[in-house]
Amino acid sequence: MLNVDNKTLAHAIALAKAEMGGERPPEFEDTFRELGWSPYPKQQKVIDAVQNGVYAILAGGAAGGGKSSLGRTLAVAICRRYAGVRIGIFRRTYPELHRTHEIPISNLPRRWGRWFSDPHEFHFTNGSILELAAVERDTDLGKYQSAEYNALILDEMTQLSWYMITFLNARIRSTDASAPKFLLGLTNPGGESHAQVKQTFVDAAEPEEVFQATIGESKFPAIFLPFRLEDNEAMLLNDPGYRDRILAMPEHLRRAWLYGDWDVFVGGFFDEWFKDKHVIKPFDIPRSWPRWRAVDFGYANPFACVWGARDNDGNIYIYREAYERRLTDWQQAKLIQDMSAQDPPMRFTIVDPSMFSKQPNGRSTAQVYVDAGLRGIIPGNNDRRAGWQRMREFLKWDEDRPPKLRIFSTCKNLIRTIPLMQYDKYRTEDLDTSLDDHIVDALRYLLMGGTISSRSSKLLDFHVVGE
Repeated sequence: MLNVDNKTLAHAIALAKAEMGGERPPEFEDTFRELGWSPYPKQQKVIDAVQNGVYAILAGGAAGGGKSSLGRTLAVAICRRYAGVRIGIFRRTYPELHRTHEIPISNLPRRWGRWFSDPHEFHFTNGSILELAAVERDTDLGKYQSAEYNALILDEMTQLSWYMITFLNARIRSTDASAPKFLLGLTNPGGESHAQVKQTFVDAAEPEEVFQATIGESKFPAIFLPFRLEDNEAMLLNDPGYRDRILAMPEHLRRAWLYGDWDVFVGGFFDEWFKDKHVIKPFDIPRSWPRWRAVDFGYANPFACVWGARDNDGNIYIYREAYERRLTDWQQAKLIQDMSAQDPPMRFTIVDPSMFSKQPNGRSTAQVYVDAGLRGIIPGNNDRRAGWQRMREFLKWDEDRPPKLRIFSTCKNLIRTIPLMQYDKYRTEDLDTSLDDHIVDALRYLLMGGTISSRSSKLLDFHVVGE
């Protein structure tokens, strides 16, 4: 038999009478208390974001962080607090919903309402409805074409396609101005929409900072709240072996589920990448360190340039990047010069080998660079297999040895792009070139040229092209 102290029992009776008499709806805390649930600090930050009017919220990161229980309990509390609202909890398949949400929701107190197994809804006595729904394929979305929700909770959000997410987002609409309207994504890293969710929420701003997120063609107030296993003290206390079971998993899952690392997922080309290890705060690079640049050419596709420096121990620091579309050859060269104005002399500039091909006018892009004022142009080593292997050598690290490649936090495009690279389906030693690999190619050229001595290399200077 459940032991309940007199004070708690009296509060529950008074609350029930108040509901029946229409005196006041229960506050969130009343529902939490009756369910025997108390939010820990990170869960409370999600609740606060909802109450403060933040529309798009991503609660994502490690497994075991208490995300699903948060979403479910918050949905119940809102349905009890606001009469006549509809909230949907979506997952990719219904068996997942059954295991995670249906059993606890169907066992809510009978005086709150009634559970209907078909169509998987809990109808509250105040007219609110909490719906459980699954969308396994994009074609399943047709069932929700005319649906209206005050709020949606997407459990394991990245398992849904980005098309599903944007479609469901458009179903949030209500004439009730008092009830909160929001999209809450609960997820671990990895899944079909990993890249889009990461770009929209994780990379767009600092964690726990409200910003304007772009979803489709619109912008919404948003926040990313990272969850860690350590946040959930109840899980650590009640199941101390859970952490060890995650540690026994493959590295990419271990990093995603234990550390909430968004920079690694199944199919990632650079498993060595770990933002906490490879990204550093900018510092003043000594003028004595050798410096050089590398360029990957593009016009409709981005042109990319990275600046590197090597310390006395052979570590390489990427301290600047350029990443622009629709610049002419001359404009690219001038941009590189302008951005390098305060640097000491560069040893050389390594460029995409295709830039040495002559155009119909008889001049190459490399020659245009030289004519624009860049000196010391050399073609990059285009051995892709060797280049990726060299990049892995510089990215490699362990607990006793830091990586030999560090990237300044100001190089946003390089940091964004490296973890998104995936294996090519047919060439197992190469990455998928259909992805946004341009600045990664520039980095490959730079690393392959890291041991080149300008004294022993023929540099393209002035008008030596074609001689």
